[in-house]
Amino acid sequence: MNFAGILAGGSGTRMGKTDLPKQFLSLGGRPIIVHTIEQFLISPLIERIVVAVPENWISYTKDIVEKYCDNERIDIIAGGSDRNGTIMNICRH
Repeated sequence: MNFAGILAGGSGTRMGKTDLPKQFLSLGGRPIIVHTIEQFLISPLIERIVVAVPENWISYTKDIVEKYCDNERIDIIAGGSDRNGTIMNICRH
């Protein structure tokens, strides 16, 4: 099975003061995370897309995915405490 892992667990502190982590900021009227997911959705080679986000943003992310992507190939999971932990959570999924 071919899957894509999207690491969206950061808070975007280098973006400056924002109300949302950078992956949820709007670009062209849609959240950045949606643009990323859509690039994987157009590939027939990708069977599953696992998106890892901060645990307290899982519900918000699910709402966004339903609104813009609504695709059964997408799983939203909690990221880890750091980048490596997030990668491991995706691999374990």
